[in-house]
Amino acid sequence: MEIDRIGCFTYSREDDTAAAGLPDQVPDRIKKARFDGIMRAQKRISGKKMDSLIGTTLRVIVEEQADEGTWLGRTEFDAPEVDGIFYLTGEGIVINTIVRARVTDSAEYDLFGVLA
Repeated sequence: MEIDRIGCFTYSREDDTAAAGLPDQVPDRIKKARFDGIMRAQKRISGKKMDSLIGTTLRVIVEEQADEGTWLGRTEFDAPEVDGIFYLTGEGIVINTIVRARVTDSAEYDLFGVLA
């Protein structure tokens, strides 16, 4: 099964929880190895899914201007501050608007495109 997006964290003991008092806690090195394995697999999956969007047109909310000619935003599928960024180029782009953008390239978690 391939998951579009995941949030992955290692377990840490929390005071006043039943799990914190259980014997035979998983060692940190094993927790880290499990976390790293999941994130490596998800990076490959996400990269493949991002690649499949090249050539499509998506709705993007424009959140800020990165530099002259480049804006940062997110698609309607992306949560703020946790999912990827859409790097958008074009003329007349206005912050805090939703625009249609054609995806021209991708990275493991991010998309690149132009105003459609």
